[in-house]
Amino acid sequence: DISEIANKVPFVKTALDNKLWAFAADYVRFYALYHFGGIYLDCDVELMGCLDKYLDNRAFVGSEVSLILQICKYVAPELAIMGAQPNEPIFKELLQIYETKDWGDWVSDQYPPVIGGVTLPIFLAHGYEQVDKEQMLEGGTHVYPSSVFTNRGYNQPSAVAVHHYESAWKSHFNNNAKIDKYDLVIAHRVYPSMPKVAPELFSDKLEMVKICSQSLLKSVEYSRSKGRMIKVVIILDGCPPEYKKFYQALF
Repeated sequence: DISEIANKVPFVKTALDNKLWAFAADYVRFYALYHFGGIYLDCDVELMGCLDKYLDNRAFVGSEVSLILQICKYVAPELAIMGAQPNEPIFKELLQIYETKDWGDWVSDQYPPVIGGVTLPIFLAHGYEQVDKEQMLEGGTHVYPSSVFTNRGYNQPSAVAVHHYESAWKSHFNNNAKIDKYDLVIAHRVYPSMPKVAPELFSDKLEMVKICSQSLLKSVEYSRSKGRMIKVVIILDGCPPEYKKFYQALF
């Protein structure tokens, strides 16, 4: 019962009260896996094969791979595709993070608690390496490479499941044209550690952010040229104030 969960977990209650459904769902996905076990899939995950053989794992996740400027890769756990047996300790640890913090402990205007930033430290503590390879973490969580479970934009021909995040499924499936009649929300996430993946190329972190923002501007300009009403959401995960000033000036 979601109302019972909300009464026990202030973070979830605040998210629901403010209609921030995705943040509430972040907690609920871990709650379901820990208490009941099974397989969790985001609603925009496309399956190309059977998942039965992955049920032998105590727990499993995929690998999310992002190409930065077509130069280097950012790798993290793919949390849209997960499975676990009940009472797996790593999911209990994730639940405890949400249960011991209220919304105000996490959030300011520019720092929402995005799920990747919440979970990555726990995975790293269990021995996770940010490398696109098969891994077995301490405690038994099986991390599969992007050749098995992957994300849109880094598709692999052999992938069993693909996460079409940020509404990419709309164009992927070429759905009914009436979808285009809706206002478009473009989400743009910035990580303060992003420049660390290529320090020899970018000594100025803000300069790299400015370069990366060009793809966002192109998306906005294209959508406006099609007559769409655009809302741009900038997510700055723990970024310094100058990042916020830059994006405020940009829009």
